[in-house]
Amino acid sequence: MKERYINVGTTKMEGKQMFKGLDATVPARDVSRRINRGTRCYVFPSSKEPGVMHSFESREEYKRGLLLDLDPRVESFRDQPWTMDLETAEIRARRADFGKTQGRRGWYYTPDSECRMGQSAPRIIEVKGMHSDDEKYLRAGELLKQHGYEFLLLTGQKITDALIRNVSCLQRTRAEHFQHALPALLKELKNLATLHDAWAFEELAAANSFGIFGVYVGLANGIFSADLSVDLIPTNSIVRSAYGDLTHLHLGFL
Repeated sequence: MKERYINVGTTKMEGKQMFKGLDATVPARDVSRRINRGTRCYVFPSSKEPGVMHSFESREEYKRGLLLDLDPRVESFRDQPWTMDLETAEIRARRADFGKTQGRRGWYYTPDSECRMGQSAPRIIEVKGMHSDDEKYLRAGELLKQHGYEFLLLTGQKITDALIRNVSCLQRTRAEHFQHALPALLKELKNLATLHDAWAFEELAAANSFGIFGVYVGLANGIFSADLSVDLIPTNSIVRSAYGDLTHLHLGFL
């Protein structure tokens, strides 16, 4: 799965294919369709909801989206899910649904993501490069409690480049065209997991029929585990038998 960069500030660019937008679940603010924004956005298909495309307007949001999509605790998440009036606490599908304000300045908040995790309260995720004490987010956090949401303001300091590279590789193992070969490979990997409790990455890659890709398939399906915050391939990191344990994929900082 290759990440796609979409420049929606123009519809023509010499020598490059351009996209004005992609069909997806309807968000309150679809950043892939903002034709006047003049900057790129980041798009990838959901592994939890077939046919759903996630789009993000910043690199930090994109990285968080990858982690949420892979985290097994997350049942589903939506980007730019709805808009809330920060004066009245009213929530509507999109900003335009509020119409004109009646003598008020109009103060609105559209979350970066809405995340649902089993029986726990749904969580609103706001992503910033650094911590923010902006009054807007303090107010949003207070009002969201009234609607039964938890509010998390997450920053990117703990997300290493190596983690994103590993997560991108793990995402590729969900590719639809590969699913026909998956059952046989999973059986092969489970057999390997019973031979040794720990493998050097290169040894495990050499031992399975899909090589490096096969190791990531094992990691994505809980057959093996590893420290995903470090580069696995160049360091020849240790990969351990996990026997179905997916805690190494609890990556959403939730």
